[in-house]
Amino acid sequence: MAAVEGFVEVRAGRAIGWIASELAELGLDPFWGPIEPLPLAKGRGGVGRLVVAGRELVVRPYRRGGALGSLLKDRYTGPSRAKNELEVLARLRAEGVPVVVPVAAVAQKHHAFWRLRLCTELLAEALPLPAFLAAHPELRRYTAEAVGIVVRLAFAAGLRHADLHLDNVLCAVRGDRVRAVLGYSFRMVELAEEVNTAAPVYVAQRISEELNQRALAVNGARVLLLGVTYKPDVADLRETPAEPLAARLLQQGAALSFHDPLVHTWTVAGRQLSSVSDPYLAAAEADLVVLVQAHSDYDLAKLQNTGAHIFDTRGVLPVSGTTSRL
Repeated sequence: MAAVEGFVEVRAGRAIGWIASELAELGLDPFWGPIEPLPLAKGRGGVGRLVVAGRELVVRPYRRGGALGSLLKDRYTGPSRAKNELEVLARLRAEGVPVVVPVAAVAQKHHAFWRLRLCTELLAEALPLPAFLAAHPELRRYTAEAVGIVVRLAFAAGLRHADLHLDNVLCAVRGDRVRAVLGYSFRMVELAEEVNTAAPVYVAQRISEELNQRALAVNGARVLLLGVTYKPDVADLRETPAEPLAARLLQQGAALSFHDPLVHTWTVAGRQLSSVSDPYLAAAEADLVVLVQAHSDYDLAKLQNTGAHIFDTRGVLPVSGTTSRL
């Protein structure tokens, strides 16, 4: 099977797994530990909590539904389903879709069949949407806005799956805002292939909305993209979501420039974009700054202190009068 970006394939006897690179040295055994029931979590296999190397994880053992459920129960013919879902989660996060953080997909072979688990990071103090609204009725408006963004972005990414229902959306209070993500019992194996292109289209729509709120159009607007590589702190432009985003903004007439500490020349749709040398000075002069990739070289506090209008696609900046998030 092909590798999953950011994960290491680990094999041991009749078991296999794909583990986040920072935890791969632990091997497979810790991810097969006994799980504690997770209150309010729903899932056919019994969603539970597991602590691995000090990290709190949500574990979903796979179990079949439908006509085969009573016959095969938790038995699968191969490990690919868990691995595929891990890959989809990783790709969605790379595209800026708010989903739980994937940590590992593991599989053990018993006789002719496999048992599977998917492990994701526990979102602290998060509740499924119905329970969250019951606990925080005063936050209904903010919750609706946060959930609306998640659903719009998921569908823009090509997500079409029957498991998209209220219990699959997790919400948590973060300051005076509500954070919403697609949650741990969500099965996304049937994600459409347009995930790498449709999400940037949605981001471009949000950029247009941000400009429109200040009576500006995309056409002629000075838009600065910060961080254009596929991953933070990696000089790799292959499959970067910044490219289709930049192409769409250019098509709409934006005066586009970029800064990336790892990329000095960048050609999009046959046009070489202008690279700025000082991102903070350029930010102060731009109509809108779009933080596409939060490289560690960026001083985020200094960026906000420029007074620039910033659209944060990574959710790393505190929201303010001049900073908004995806």
